Amino acid sequence: MKTAYLYILGFGMIFFLVLLINSFHFTYSLDDAYIHLSMVKNIISKGIYGPLEQPSSSSSSLLWLITLYSFPFELSPLFFNFFIFLALSVLLERRLGTLKSLIILAVVGFLHITFIGMEHSLHILLLFALINVLFIKEKVEYGSVFILSLLATLTRYETLFFIVPTVIYFVFLRKYRKAAYLAFGSFLAVFIWGMLNLQIQGKFFPISVELKRFHLELSSIEGIYYGIIGRFIERLHRPFIFFLFLLSLAPLLKFKKEPHVIILPIVVFLHTQFGEFGWFYRYESYLVFLIVLYLSLVFNGIIFGLLLIPFIPRAIKIHIMTPFACNHIYRMHYTMSEFIKRYYNNDTVIIHDIGLVSYKTDAHLVDIWGLGSPEIAEIYLSGRLPDLSLIKGKIAIINSEWFRNRGIYIPWKRCGSIYVKSPLSPLPMKRQDIYCIHENPKKLHRNIEEFSDVFNNVKPHRCF
Repeated sequence: MKTAYLYILGFGMIFFLVLLINSFHFTYSLDDAYIHLSMVKNIISKGIYGPLEQPSSSSSSLLWLITLYSFPFELSPLFFNFFIFLALSVLLERRLGTLKSLIILAVVGFLHITFIGMEHSLHILLLFALINVLFIKEKVEYGSVFILSLLATLTRYETLFFIVPTVIYFVFLRKYRKAAYLAFGSFLAVFIWGMLNLQIQGKFFPISVELKRFHLELSSIEGIYYGIIGRFIERLHRPFIFFLFLLSLAPLLKFKKEPHVIILPIVVFLHTQFGEFGWFYRYESYLVFLIVLYLSLVFNGIIFGLLLIPFIPRAIKIHIMTPFACNHIYRMHYTMSEFIKRYYNNDTVIIHDIGLVSYKTDAHLVDIWGLGSPEIAEIYLSGRLPDLSLIKGKIAIINSEWFRNRGIYIPWKRCGSIYVKSPLSPLPMKRQDIYCIHENPKKLHRNIEEFSDVFNNVKPHRCF
Protein backbone atom coordinates (compact mmCIF):
# COMPACT_ATOMS: atom_id res chain seq x y z
CA MET A 1 0.00 0.00 0.00
CA LYS A 2 3.03 2.33 0.17
CA THR A 3 2.64 3.17 -3.52
CA ALA A 4 -0.98 4.15 -2.99
CA TYR A 5 -0.11 6.31 0.03
CA LEU A 6 2.59 8.17 -1.91
CA TYR A 7 0.20 8.66 -4.82
CA ILE A 8 -2.39 10.15 -2.46
CA LEU A 9 0.26 12.44 -0.96
CA GLY A 10 1.43 13.60 -4.41
CA PHE A 11 -2.14 14.14 -5.54
CA GLY A 12 -2.91 16.28 -2.50
CA MET A 13 0.21 18.39 -2.97
CA ILE A 14 -0.45 19.12 -6.66
CA PHE A 15 -4.17 19.75 -6.07
CA PHE A 16 -3.42 22.27 -3.31
CA LEU A 17 -0.73 23.96 -5.42
CA VAL A 18 -3.14 24.28 -8.37
CA LEU A 19 -5.74 25.93 -6.14
CA LEU A 20 -3.09 28.23 -4.71
CA ILE A 21 -1.80 29.55 -8.03
CA ASN A 22 -5.31 29.61 -9.60
CA SER A 23 -6.89 31.88 -6.98
CA PHE A 24 -8.70 28.80 -5.61
CA HIS A 25 -10.25 27.84 -8.95
CA PHE A 26 -9.48 24.30 -10.13
CA THR A 27 -8.73 23.74 -13.82
CA TYR A 28 -7.40 20.69 -15.65
CA SER A 29 -4.02 20.81 -17.36
CA LEU A 30 -5.57 20.54 -20.83
CA ASP A 31 -8.66 22.20 -22.31
CA ASP A 32 -9.63 18.89 -23.96
CA ALA A 33 -10.97 17.52 -20.65
CA TYR A 34 -13.80 20.04 -20.82
CA ILE A 35 -14.90 18.84 -24.27
CA HIS A 36 -16.11 15.59 -22.70
CA LEU A 37 -17.77 17.54 -19.88
CA SER A 38 -19.53 19.77 -22.43
CA MET A 39 -20.75 16.74 -24.35
CA VAL A 40 -22.17 15.20 -21.18
CA LYS A 41 -23.82 18.53 -20.30
CA ASN A 42 -25.41 18.75 -23.75
CA ILE A 43 -26.59 15.13 -23.78
CA ILE A 44 -28.31 15.63 -20.42
CA SER A 45 -29.75 19.13 -20.96
CA LYS A 46 -30.43 19.20 -24.72
CA GLY A 47 -30.23 15.62 -25.96
CA ILE A 48 -27.41 16.65 -28.33
CA TYR A 49 -24.37 14.40 -28.81
CA GLY A 50 -21.72 17.08 -29.18
CA PRO A 51 -20.02 19.89 -27.22
CA LEU A 52 -21.86 22.71 -29.05
CA GLU A 53 -25.36 23.18 -30.44
CA GLN A 54 -25.26 20.60 -33.21
CA PRO A 55 -24.46 16.87 -33.22
CA SER A 56 -20.73 16.24 -33.50
CA SER A 57 -18.69 13.11 -32.72
CA SER A 58 -16.05 15.14 -30.89
CA SER A 59 -15.19 12.60 -28.19
CA SER A 60 -11.95 10.64 -28.45
CA SER A 61 -13.29 8.01 -26.03
CA LEU A 62 -16.80 6.58 -25.99
CA LEU A 63 -16.27 4.66 -22.74
CA TRP A 64 -14.93 7.76 -20.96
CA LEU A 65 -17.97 9.72 -22.10
CA ILE A 66 -20.26 7.02 -20.69
CA THR A 67 -18.26 7.02 -17.45
CA LEU A 68 -18.64 10.78 -17.03
CA TYR A 69 -22.34 10.56 -17.89
CA SER A 70 -22.79 8.39 -14.81
CA PHE A 71 -21.48 11.19 -12.58
CA PRO A 72 -21.80 14.51 -14.49
CA PHE A 73 -19.86 17.02 -12.41
CA GLU A 74 -16.88 19.24 -13.19
CA LEU A 75 -14.53 17.38 -10.83
CA SER A 76 -15.66 13.92 -11.99
CA PRO A 77 -12.73 13.41 -14.42
CA LEU A 78 -10.28 14.28 -11.66
CA PHE A 79 -11.74 11.88 -9.12
CA PHE A 80 -12.30 9.07 -11.63
CA ASN A 81 -8.62 9.38 -12.58
CA PHE A 82 -7.66 9.48 -8.91
CA PHE A 83 -9.50 6.26 -7.99
CA ILE A 84 -8.39 4.46 -11.17
CA PHE A 85 -4.73 5.14 -10.48
CA LEU A 86 -5.20 4.41 -6.79
CA ALA A 87 -6.52 0.97 -7.71
CA LEU A 88 -3.75 0.46 -10.26
CA SER A 89 -1.10 1.42 -7.68
CA VAL A 90 -2.39 -1.29 -5.35
CA LEU A 91 -2.55 -3.90 -8.14
CA LEU A 92 0.96 -3.11 -9.36
CA GLU A 93 2.40 -3.29 -5.84
CA ARG A 94 0.81 -6.70 -5.28
CA ARG A 95 2.18 -8.00 -8.59
CA LEU A 96 5.62 -6.35 -8.73
CA GLY A 97 6.45 -5.15 -5.23
CA THR A 98 6.73 -1.68 -3.74
CA LEU A 99 9.90 -0.45 -5.45
CA LYS A 100 8.91 -1.36 -9.00
CA SER A 101 5.38 -0.04 -8.58
CA LEU A 102 6.74 3.27 -7.28
CA ILE A 103 9.09 3.52 -10.25
CA ILE A 104 6.23 2.85 -12.68
CA LEU A 105 4.08 5.47 -10.93
CA ALA A 106 6.82 8.09 -11.27
CA VAL A 107 8.13 7.25 -14.73
CA VAL A 108 4.74 6.88 -16.42
CA GLY A 109 3.45 9.96 -14.60
CA PHE A 110 0.27 8.80 -12.89
CA LEU A 111 -0.11 12.20 -11.21
CA HIS A 112 0.47 14.05 -14.47
CA ILE A 113 -2.19 11.98 -16.26
CA THR A 114 -4.62 12.42 -13.35
CA PHE A 115 -4.68 16.20 -13.76
CA ILE A 116 -5.13 16.01 -17.53
CA GLY A 117 -8.63 14.74 -16.69
CA MET A 118 -9.03 12.45 -19.67
CA GLU A 119 -9.38 8.76 -20.47
CA HIS A 120 -5.70 7.77 -20.44
CA SER A 121 -5.85 6.41 -16.88
CA LEU A 122 -8.73 4.10 -17.81
CA HIS A 123 -6.89 3.01 -20.96
CA ILE A 124 -3.77 2.10 -18.97
CA LEU A 125 -5.79 0.19 -16.35
CA LEU A 126 -7.63 -1.84 -19.01
CA LEU A 127 -4.41 -2.65 -20.88
CA PHE A 128 -2.81 -3.83 -17.64
CA ALA A 129 -5.84 -6.03 -16.93
CA LEU A 130 -5.74 -7.39 -20.49
CA ILE A 131 -2.02 -8.25 -20.27
CA ASN A 132 -2.65 -9.92 -16.90
CA VAL A 133 -5.43 -12.09 -18.36
CA LEU A 134 -3.56 -12.92 -21.58
CA PHE A 135 -0.04 -13.59 -20.35
CA ILE A 136 0.23 -13.68 -16.56
CA LYS A 137 -2.77 -15.67 -15.31
CA GLU A 138 -2.40 -19.42 -15.74
CA LYS A 139 -6.07 -20.09 -16.46
CA VAL A 140 -7.48 -18.40 -19.54
CA GLU A 141 -10.77 -16.58 -18.95
CA TYR A 142 -12.14 -16.09 -22.45
CA GLY A 143 -15.05 -13.93 -21.29
CA SER A 144 -12.58 -11.55 -19.63
CA VAL A 145 -10.44 -11.44 -22.79
CA PHE A 146 -13.49 -10.45 -24.86
CA ILE A 147 -14.80 -7.83 -22.41
CA LEU A 148 -11.42 -6.22 -21.76
CA SER A 149 -10.63 -6.11 -25.47
CA LEU A 150 -14.02 -4.46 -26.12
CA LEU A 151 -13.68 -1.90 -23.30
CA ALA A 152 -10.06 -1.01 -24.02
CA THR A 153 -10.84 -0.32 -27.69
CA LEU A 154 -13.88 1.77 -26.72
CA THR A 155 -11.52 3.80 -24.53
CA ARG A 156 -8.80 4.56 -27.10
CA TYR A 157 -8.36 3.46 -30.71
CA GLU A 158 -4.62 3.05 -30.02
CA THR A 159 -5.60 -0.22 -28.34
CA LEU A 160 -5.62 -1.66 -31.87
CA PHE A 161 -1.82 -1.21 -32.01
CA PHE A 162 -1.68 -3.78 -29.19
CA ILE A 163 -4.57 -6.00 -30.30
CA VAL A 164 -3.45 -6.60 -33.90
CA PRO A 165 0.05 -8.01 -33.19
CA THR A 166 -1.29 -9.93 -30.17
CA VAL A 167 -3.94 -11.66 -32.29
CA ILE A 168 -1.29 -12.58 -34.90
CA TYR A 169 0.93 -13.88 -32.09
CA PHE A 170 -1.80 -16.22 -30.80
CA VAL A 171 -2.67 -17.39 -34.32
CA PHE A 172 1.01 -18.22 -34.87
CA LEU A 173 0.94 -20.25 -31.63
CA ARG A 174 -2.31 -21.91 -32.84
CA LYS A 175 -4.21 -20.54 -29.87
CA TYR A 176 -7.10 -19.74 -32.16
CA ARG A 177 -9.78 -19.43 -29.51
CA LYS A 178 -7.88 -16.79 -27.55
CA ALA A 179 -7.09 -14.91 -30.77
CA ALA A 180 -10.76 -15.04 -31.81
CA TYR A 181 -12.11 -13.66 -28.51
CA LEU A 182 -9.50 -10.91 -28.52
CA ALA A 183 -10.13 -9.95 -32.15
CA PHE A 184 -13.91 -10.11 -31.92
CA GLY A 185 -14.04 -7.91 -28.80
CA SER A 186 -11.94 -5.23 -30.46
CA PHE A 187 -13.75 -5.53 -33.81
CA LEU A 188 -17.13 -5.19 -32.08
CA ALA A 189 -15.96 -2.04 -30.29
CA VAL A 190 -14.79 -0.45 -33.55
CA PHE A 191 -18.07 -1.44 -35.23
CA ILE A 192 -20.31 -0.08 -32.43
CA TRP A 193 -18.41 3.19 -32.22
CA GLY A 194 -18.24 3.51 -35.99
CA MET A 195 -22.00 2.99 -36.42
CA LEU A 196 -22.67 5.64 -33.76
CA ASN A 197 -20.36 8.09 -35.51
CA LEU A 198 -21.99 7.41 -38.89
CA GLN A 199 -25.41 8.14 -37.42
CA ILE A 200 -24.24 11.39 -35.84
CA GLN A 201 -21.89 12.86 -38.42
CA GLY A 202 -21.60 10.56 -41.44
CA LYS A 203 -18.01 9.59 -40.60
CA PHE A 204 -16.94 6.18 -39.33
CA PHE A 205 -14.32 7.62 -36.97
CA PRO A 206 -14.88 10.48 -34.49
CA ILE A 207 -14.19 13.90 -35.95
CA SER A 208 -11.39 14.33 -33.39
CA VAL A 209 -9.67 11.30 -34.95
CA GLU A 210 -10.46 12.33 -38.54
CA LEU A 211 -8.87 15.77 -38.07
CA LYS A 212 -5.71 14.47 -36.39
CA ARG A 213 -5.10 11.01 -37.82
CA PHE A 214 -2.36 10.08 -40.27
CA HIS A 215 -3.75 9.86 -43.82
CA LEU A 216 -2.18 7.28 -46.16
CA GLU A 217 -1.15 8.57 -49.58
CA LEU A 218 -1.16 5.66 -52.03
CA SER A 219 -0.94 7.55 -55.33
CA SER A 220 2.87 7.37 -55.53
CA ILE A 221 5.73 5.07 -54.53
CA GLU A 222 7.02 7.73 -52.13
CA GLY A 223 3.57 7.99 -50.53
CA ILE A 224 3.29 4.21 -50.13
CA TYR A 225 6.77 4.04 -48.59
CA TYR A 226 6.00 6.87 -46.18
CA GLY A 227 2.64 5.34 -45.32
CA ILE A 228 4.10 1.91 -44.53
CA ILE A 229 7.43 2.65 -42.81
CA GLY A 230 8.77 6.08 -43.81
CA ARG A 231 7.05 8.02 -41.03
CA PHE A 232 8.48 5.59 -38.46
CA ILE A 233 12.03 6.03 -39.78
CA GLU A 234 11.64 9.81 -39.92
CA ARG A 235 10.42 9.95 -36.32
CA LEU A 236 13.27 7.80 -35.04
CA HIS A 237 15.46 10.91 -35.38
CA ARG A 238 13.74 12.29 -32.30
CA PRO A 239 15.77 11.13 -29.26
CA PHE A 240 12.77 10.25 -27.09
CA ILE A 241 11.09 8.13 -29.79
CA PHE A 242 14.42 6.47 -30.62
CA PHE A 243 14.87 5.46 -26.96
CA LEU A 244 11.27 4.26 -26.77
CA PHE A 245 11.85 1.87 -29.64
CA LEU A 246 15.27 0.83 -28.33
CA LEU A 247 13.85 0.04 -24.89
CA SER A 248 10.97 -1.91 -26.44
CA LEU A 249 13.62 -4.25 -27.91
CA ALA A 250 15.33 -4.88 -24.55
CA PRO A 251 12.79 -7.48 -23.30
CA LEU A 252 13.65 -9.61 -26.36
CA LEU A 253 16.71 -10.72 -24.40
CA LYS A 254 14.25 -12.84 -22.39
CA PHE A 255 12.40 -14.08 -25.49
CA LYS A 256 12.83 -17.79 -24.67
CA LYS A 257 11.29 -17.36 -21.24
CA GLU A 258 8.62 -14.78 -22.20
CA PRO A 259 8.00 -15.09 -25.97
CA HIS A 260 5.11 -12.61 -25.89
CA VAL A 261 7.65 -9.77 -25.48
CA ILE A 262 7.93 -9.85 -29.29
CA ILE A 263 4.65 -7.88 -29.32
CA LEU A 264 6.11 -4.79 -27.61
CA PRO A 265 8.39 -3.42 -30.38
CA ILE A 266 5.60 -4.01 -32.90
CA VAL A 267 3.23 -1.89 -30.77
CA VAL A 268 5.83 0.89 -30.64
CA PHE A 269 6.37 0.66 -34.40
CA LEU A 270 2.63 0.84 -35.15
CA HIS A 271 2.10 3.81 -32.83
CA THR A 272 5.13 5.64 -34.20
CA GLN A 273 4.02 5.06 -37.79
CA PHE A 274 0.29 5.71 -37.41
CA GLY A 275 -0.24 7.38 -34.02
CA GLU A 276 0.65 10.71 -32.45
CA PHE A 277 3.05 11.98 -29.81
CA GLY A 278 2.90 15.01 -27.58
CA TRP A 279 0.09 17.36 -26.54
CA PHE A 280 1.52 17.52 -23.06
CA TYR A 281 2.81 13.93 -23.31
CA ARG A 282 -0.64 12.35 -23.21
CA TYR A 283 -0.77 10.46 -26.51
CA GLU A 284 2.21 8.23 -25.72
CA SER A 285 1.41 7.69 -22.02
CA TYR A 286 0.05 4.15 -22.57
CA LEU A 287 3.15 3.33 -24.63
CA VAL A 288 5.49 4.41 -21.84
CA PHE A 289 3.43 2.32 -19.42
CA LEU A 290 3.63 -0.79 -21.61
CA ILE A 291 7.40 -0.48 -22.03
CA VAL A 292 8.08 0.10 -18.34
CA LEU A 293 5.68 -2.70 -17.37
CA TYR A 294 7.37 -5.19 -19.70
CA LEU A 295 10.81 -4.13 -18.48
CA SER A 296 9.66 -4.66 -14.89
CA LEU A 297 8.36 -8.15 -15.73
CA VAL A 298 11.60 -9.41 -17.29
CA PHE A 299 14.38 -7.44 -15.53
CA ASN A 300 15.34 -6.82 -11.92
CA GLY A 301 17.75 -4.78 -9.84
CA ILE A 302 20.37 -2.52 -11.39
CA ILE A 303 19.59 -3.54 -14.98
CA PHE A 304 15.95 -2.49 -14.59
CA GLY A 305 17.03 0.85 -13.10
CA LEU A 306 19.62 1.55 -15.80
CA LEU A 307 17.12 0.87 -18.59
CA LEU A 308 14.82 3.56 -17.21
CA ILE A 309 17.42 6.37 -17.27
CA PRO A 310 16.14 7.78 -20.63
CA PHE A 311 12.73 8.35 -18.99
CA ILE A 312 14.04 10.39 -16.06
CA PRO A 313 14.10 13.86 -17.76
CA ARG A 314 10.54 13.34 -19.02
CA ALA A 315 9.32 12.16 -15.60
CA ILE A 316 10.81 15.18 -13.82
CA LYS A 317 9.46 17.62 -16.39
CA ILE A 318 5.86 16.37 -16.45
CA HIS A 319 5.55 16.44 -12.67
CA ILE A 320 7.02 19.92 -12.30
CA MET A 321 5.00 21.33 -15.19
CA THR A 322 1.58 19.89 -14.28
CA PRO A 323 0.51 22.71 -11.88
CA PHE A 324 1.72 25.33 -14.36
CA ALA A 325 -0.24 23.69 -17.17
CA CYS A 326 -3.36 23.89 -14.97
CA ASN A 327 -2.54 27.55 -14.37
CA HIS A 328 -2.21 28.10 -18.13
CA ILE A 329 -5.76 26.82 -18.63
CA TYR A 330 -6.96 29.06 -15.83
CA ARG A 331 -5.17 32.18 -17.13
CA MET A 332 -6.20 31.58 -20.75
CA HIS A 333 -9.38 29.50 -21.06
CA TYR A 334 -11.05 30.41 -17.79
CA THR A 335 -10.45 34.09 -18.60
CA MET A 336 -11.96 33.60 -22.07
CA SER A 337 -15.03 31.92 -20.60
CA GLU A 338 -15.53 34.68 -18.02
CA PHE A 339 -15.24 37.39 -20.68
CA ILE A 340 -17.78 35.69 -22.96
CA LYS A 341 -20.14 34.90 -20.09
CA ARG A 342 -20.08 38.50 -18.88
CA TYR A 343 -20.52 40.31 -22.22
CA TYR A 344 -21.56 37.85 -24.97
CA ASN A 345 -23.34 34.96 -23.28
CA ASN A 346 -26.30 35.10 -25.71
CA ASP A 347 -24.33 35.97 -28.87
CA THR A 348 -22.49 34.04 -31.55
CA VAL A 349 -18.77 33.82 -30.80
CA ILE A 350 -16.13 32.30 -33.05
CA ILE A 351 -13.57 30.42 -31.00
CA HIS A 352 -10.51 28.26 -31.38
CA ASP A 353 -10.45 26.21 -28.13
CA ILE A 354 -13.96 25.11 -27.26
CA GLY A 355 -13.55 23.01 -24.11
CA LEU A 356 -13.84 25.15 -21.01
CA VAL A 357 -15.67 27.96 -22.84
CA SER A 358 -18.41 25.63 -24.08
CA TYR A 359 -18.75 24.09 -20.61
CA LYS A 360 -18.91 27.38 -18.69
CA THR A 361 -20.97 29.60 -21.02
CA ASP A 362 -24.27 29.56 -22.94
CA ALA A 363 -22.95 31.49 -25.93
CA HIS A 364 -23.59 30.24 -29.48
CA LEU A 365 -20.08 29.04 -30.34
CA VAL A 366 -18.57 28.34 -33.74
CA ASP A 367 -15.49 26.11 -33.51
CA ILE A 368 -13.04 27.37 -36.11
CA TRP A 369 -10.93 24.19 -35.72
CA GLY A 370 -13.96 22.00 -36.45
CA LEU A 371 -14.15 19.65 -33.45
CA GLY A 372 -17.57 20.99 -32.49
CA SER A 373 -18.65 22.46 -35.85
CA PRO A 374 -18.95 19.71 -38.50
CA GLU A 375 -19.28 22.16 -41.41
CA ILE A 376 -15.87 23.64 -40.52
CA ALA A 377 -14.33 20.18 -40.12
CA GLU A 378 -15.50 19.24 -43.61
CA ILE A 379 -13.54 22.14 -45.06
CA TYR A 380 -10.29 20.92 -43.50
CA LEU A 381 -10.97 17.27 -44.38
CA SER A 382 -11.51 18.21 -48.04
CA GLY A 383 -8.03 19.73 -48.11
CA ARG A 384 -9.24 23.34 -48.15
CA LEU A 385 -8.84 26.21 -45.71
CA PRO A 386 -11.80 28.13 -44.26
CA ASP A 387 -12.61 31.62 -45.51
CA LEU A 388 -13.04 33.46 -42.22
CA SER A 389 -14.89 36.34 -43.88
CA LEU A 390 -17.82 33.97 -44.56
CA ILE A 391 -18.19 32.94 -40.90
CA LYS A 392 -20.69 35.09 -39.04
CA GLY A 393 -20.48 36.07 -35.40
CA LYS A 394 -20.35 38.97 -32.97
CA ILE A 395 -16.72 38.54 -31.95
CA ALA A 396 -13.93 35.98 -32.31
CA ILE A 397 -11.33 34.81 -29.81
CA ILE A 398 -8.63 32.87 -31.62
CA ASN A 399 -4.90 32.22 -31.68
CA SER A 400 -3.80 34.40 -34.60
CA GLU A 401 -0.42 32.71 -34.97
CA TRP A 402 -2.01 29.29 -35.45
CA PHE A 403 -4.07 30.56 -38.40
CA ARG A 404 -1.31 32.62 -40.02
CA ASN A 405 1.09 29.67 -39.88
CA ARG A 406 -1.45 27.73 -41.95
CA GLY A 407 -1.93 30.51 -44.46
CA ILE A 408 -5.42 31.48 -43.26
CA TYR A 409 -6.15 35.19 -43.67
CA ILE A 410 -7.83 36.91 -40.69
CA PRO A 411 -10.11 39.69 -42.02
CA TRP A 412 -11.26 41.16 -38.70
CA LYS A 413 -10.06 43.99 -36.46
CA ARG A 414 -8.08 42.96 -33.39
CA CYS A 415 -9.38 44.78 -30.32
CA GLY A 416 -7.59 42.97 -27.51
CA SER A 417 -5.57 39.97 -26.36
CA ILE A 418 -5.46 37.47 -23.52
CA TYR A 419 -1.95 36.47 -22.47
CA VAL A 420 -0.21 33.75 -20.50
CA LYS A 421 3.15 35.27 -19.71
CA SER A 422 4.57 32.62 -17.38
CA PRO A 423 7.83 31.14 -18.75
CA LEU A 424 7.02 27.95 -16.83
CA SER A 425 3.88 27.18 -18.82
CA PRO A 426 4.50 24.01 -20.89
CA LEU A 427 1.52 24.52 -23.21
CA PRO A 428 1.57 26.29 -26.59
CA MET A 429 -0.69 29.20 -27.59
CA LYS A 430 0.39 31.79 -25.06
CA ARG A 431 -1.94 34.40 -26.59
CA GLN A 432 -5.55 34.51 -27.78
CA ASP A 433 -6.66 37.59 -29.71
CA ILE A 434 -10.12 39.16 -29.44
CA TYR A 435 -11.49 40.28 -32.81
CA CYS A 436 -14.43 42.47 -33.70
CA ILE A 437 -16.77 41.07 -36.38
CA HIS A 438 -20.35 42.38 -36.10
CA GLU A 439 -19.89 44.16 -32.80
CA ASN A 440 -19.43 47.91 -32.39
CA PRO A 441 -15.61 48.30 -32.11
CA LYS A 442 -15.88 51.01 -29.46
CA LYS A 443 -18.19 48.87 -27.35
CA LEU A 444 -15.90 45.84 -27.62
CA HIS A 445 -12.87 47.97 -26.73
CA ARG A 446 -14.75 49.33 -23.71
CA ASN A 447 -15.73 45.82 -22.61
CA ILE A 448 -12.14 44.61 -22.87
CA GLU A 449 -10.85 47.64 -21.01
CA GLU A 450 -13.38 47.14 -18.21
CA PHE A 451 -12.62 43.42 -18.03
CA SER A 452 -8.87 44.06 -17.84
CA ASP A 453 -9.41 45.73 -14.47
CA VAL A 454 -10.42 42.32 -13.10
CA PHE A 455 -8.08 40.07 -15.14
CA ASN A 456 -4.66 41.65 -15.53
CA ASN A 457 -3.64 39.27 -18.33
CA VAL A 458 -6.17 40.95 -20.67
CA LYS A 459 -4.96 43.85 -22.78
CA PRO A 460 -7.16 46.10 -24.99
CA HIS A 461 -5.95 47.37 -28.40
CA ARG A 462 -7.29 50.42 -30.19
CA CYS A 463 -9.41 49.15 -33.10
CA PHE A 464 -11.50 52.15 -34.19
